[in-house]
Amino acid sequence: MKKYLILIALILAVLSCKKSQNNSKSFSGIYIETSPTANATQLNFISSDQVTITGSQIVNQSNLAANTFKYQVANNIITFISTSSSPDTIAYLFQPSGSSGFSLNPCTCLCPCANSQTLFFTRK
Repeated sequence: MKKYLILIALILAVLSCKKSQNNSKSFSGIYIETSPTANATQLNFISSDQVTITGSQIVNQSNLAANTFKYQVANNIITFISTSSSPDTIAYLFQPSGSSGFSLNPCTCLCPCANSQTLFFTRK
């Protein structure tokens, strides 16, 4: 009987241990801004760590030329890292909305931010 109790305790201990989780997320495909300005920005996730951004809403580009960025999503923050000769990093609060969309907010502190505008995207 004592052996069974030890075995059960051991099994419960093993089951209660959680494996380390990778908290990052990757995307594929094209996502189009739906709000506040429909079609103003397009995100084309071309690999598990690269995205091409067209439009000016996300990176304050002065033109509509597409630029490629590395990206990573962790702890509800998406970070875009410029791959150009002048590296720049931009972070947004990332919130999934359903199975085919998400929102981005430049206010990453989870506190009220003046003049922050949430951008909504859906998969094309």
